[in-house]
Amino acid sequence: VTRGLCATPIFNNRQQLNQVRGRLRRQPGGKETAKLFCLVDAAVYGAKPVRNFLAWGWPTKVLEGGEWVGGKAWLEARKR
Repeated sequence: VTRGLCATPIFNNRQQLNQVRGRLRRQPGGKETAKLFCLVDAAVYGAKPVRNFLAWGWPTKVLEGGEWVGGKAWLEARKR
């Protein structure tokens, strides 16, 4: 498995998220780099998931208006 999709509020549980990430990153022969995508509704959960991912050292991008934006830039734009 090289890609994973989270559609639950797993972003509140660092240990569980790291477990899922670790399983995706196991490298059997010929496996490319794994990616984990997390679907988050900002209208429901706000900016907390993005803040968590950034604080935990995860590369974080947010799809905003059809374009990928870095997590830090997205947080800054929400402050304005």
